[in-house]
Amino acid sequence: MKADIYINPKYSSLRNFIEKIPENFDDLGVATHLGRNHIRIAEVDGTKLVIKYFKRITSVNRLIYGNLRKSKAKRSFENSLRLLENGIGTPEPVGFIDIYSRCSLQKSFYVCLYTDYKDIKELLSKPLSESEDGMRAFARLTSKMHHAGIYHGDYNLSNVLYNFDGNQYDFCLIDNNRMRFRSFSPRTGVKNLKRMKLSVEQMAIIGSEYANISHLDSNHVVIGMIFFREHFTSAANFKVSAKKFIKRVFK
Repeated sequence: MKADIYINPKYSSLRNFIEKIPENFDDLGVATHLGRNHIRIAEVDGTKLVIKYFKRITSVNRLIYGNLRKSKAKRSFENSLRLLENGIGTPEPVGFIDIYSRCSLQKSFYVCLYTDYKDIKELLSKPLSESEDGMRAFARLTSKMHHAGIYHGDYNLSNVLYNFDGNQYDFCLIDNNRMRFRSFSPRTGVKNLKRMKLSVEQMAIIGSEYANISHLDSNHVVIGMIFFREHFTSAANFKVSAKKFIKRVFK
């Protein structure tokens, strides 16, 4: 077994704890998610950490991540640093661990600081009169990210957290392993919002603010958001139906 371990120099004092994560993971802190990926929250010397274990890795991906592509943990670390460098909020990356055997990735862990920011779904569940300012702030964040050439590959409501201190909104992006970096274009920017499950009224508010900040036509942006969302939803529904059909035929 070979271990690729990298720790943010700022948190070098946590090296002993981080190096033992692969063997101690199931006993660390408190489990908050046990799905395709396992997430646990643990506190070490007064520092609260989120530890993400990319548990389900297909045999093909084990070989790909072992030879051709960076692991999700490493990409999460590097992409999070890039967000912070561009003034875009995300939990500060602490480190990552990749365990290899015969050029095949066996285990992968990502560690970052814990944040107490709330799920943006809570903001969007409020009446428009109470959430409009927050949505416009979110649109400005999105425009800033896109103009920096950063496109979150899984930009959905589950991966955006927010905080409101009584005066201004602040946001935090998570699940950063999938990102694309390219120059800004209106079409790419609007299309990047296709995974956002928003009402037409919410699209209108967010789209108009995005257009204003990006110096675009608001009607074109809002219509584009609706079009790409509908196309994405239709494709996703077709994929689910096709899988169910195939299972019935070949069961």
